[in-house]
Amino acid sequence: ESARLQEHGDRRVAWMRYLDGLNFVSLFQTPVDEKHHPRAPGKPRFFRRDALMWNADGINFVLVGGVPRPQMEAIRAALVK
Repeated sequence: ESARLQEHGDRRVAWMRYLDGLNFVSLFQTPVDEKHHPRAPGKPRFFRRDALMWNADGINFVLVGGVPRPQMEAIRAALVK
């Protein structure tokens, strides 16, 4: 549906938003900041009720949406292939 780049402090955030007429999903991407927040690639984790976070290949990903967790996990799996 839409995408944009935003400045957040000294970082650029890519924000993609998908709508199907009923539900929404937003995907946020930022580069991993090893200096301030070192984080090895790890398995994804949910925080809050509607957000899934993981990192891969030097990028932090946060998937937020009004869809069930299994569907969010399926979206993440499709993105990391």
